[in-house]
Amino acid sequence: MSGQVGADHSVQGIAYDSDVARLKATDPVIIPLLDSLLARLSEHEAFTGDVRQTFTALLTQTLLFLKSRTDLERTHIFGTGKKEDPPYDYRRKPEKGQREANEADLQRDFHQWLLSGPLHSIVQVETNNVGMGRADVLVQFGALRYLTEMKQDPDDNSRAHIEGKYLTQEAEYTNTNAPFGQLLVLGLTPKTSSSGTLRVYEVAWLTTHRPRGATTDRLVLAGIVTGNRLTPSTYSR
Repeated sequence: MSGQVGADHSVQGIAYDSDVARLKATDPVIIPLLDSLLARLSEHEAFTGDVRQTFTALLTQTLLFLKSRTDLERTHIFGTGKKEDPPYDYRRKPEKGQREANEADLQRDFHQWLLSGPLHSIVQVETNNVGMGRADVLVQFGALRYLTEMKQDPDDNSRAHIEGKYLTQEAEYTNTNAPFGQLLVLGLTPKTSSSGTLRVYEVAWLTTHRPRGATTDRLVLAGIVTGNRLTPSTYSR
C-alpha cells in the first residue's frame, strides 16, 4: 500500500509491536546500541509522540539489518538473481568472472529486508521528486516519512569522510518532514588479510547536520555495510 499505513499496520500497532519485540529481545549487541541511539535522539525536541514511535520502529529494523550483514555466511546470498557460480554475494570481494558490487545491491538488499519484516506494507524504492532528488528507500507512516539514502565509497570508509561527503544530501530530504533520516554506505575500500571487520556498533552511529542559517538539527543514522570482504578463513593464513 503506497504512502499509507494499512489497517493492521497503524502507527500505534507498529510501534507497539516494536516495543514488545524489544522487551523480549536479549540481543547483547543491538539492545545497548539501540538504547544509546534513543537516548541521543530523545534530546531532540521533535523526537516525541508518533515520530518517536515510528522512527524507532525503522531504526530497530535497520540495526538488525546491519547486524545481519556484518555476519558473513554463505546463506546470505544476494545480487541480480541470475544463476552464478560461485553464488554472488555483494559483500564479498568479487571472484573471477563476477562483477563489482554497487549501491544498487545494497538498496535491493535493504528493501528486501524491510519487505520481510513488520514494515513491509509501507516501504517504497526509488521515490522521485523528494527534495528535488531521489531517495533510494522510503518508509511512510501516513503523513510521516523517513528516507534512507544509499551510497557506495571505494576510497574512505571513515566516519569523518562519510559525514563530510554524504551527510548534507541526506539531511536535505528531511526539510519538509520529521528531521530524521538514514544513510547507508557500501564500503568498497580494498581489504587484506590483516584488515578484519568492524563490529555493529562501530559501523552504525548517529550524526547531526544543521544547514547554515537553520535553527533545527537534522539527525541521521549512518551505517556501513562492509564490501570487498574476504572469507573469515583468510585471516588465519
